[in-house]
Amino acid sequence: MGLEQNATLDTAGIVQIANGLDYAERRCALMHELVHDERGLPHEHDPAEEAAVERETARRLIHVDDLIDVARWALSMEEAAYELAVTEDTLVCRLGSITHPVDRQKWRAFVDEMAADR
Repeated sequence: MGLEQNATLDTAGIVQIANGLDYAERRCALMHELVHDERGLPHEHDPAEEAAVERETARRLIHVDDLIDVARWALSMEEAAYELAVTEDTLVCRLGSITHPVDRQKWRAFVDEMAADR
């Protein structure tokens, strides 16, 4: 997602967010750094850790019920991301990581409903 380039978290726990970001970018970058802080792991570039942080960021920012509501009418990823106040990368991450059993059940029911309507 590249969110680590939009904000930094120092050793005192202070998050600095880059200038020039829109609301969704700021929201995603802040949550990304807060998740890093909660996990208490070093911020060296570890692809597995970054992926885990990105998935948790997406999960926290996009509730599956909101995702389903937007997916019913949005005509593009850009439109859906805007409505959810997240970046498109965060939305894509969320769509690819619906892992909680209840969330998976709700998403599967939605997909089945949409398929039946076709």
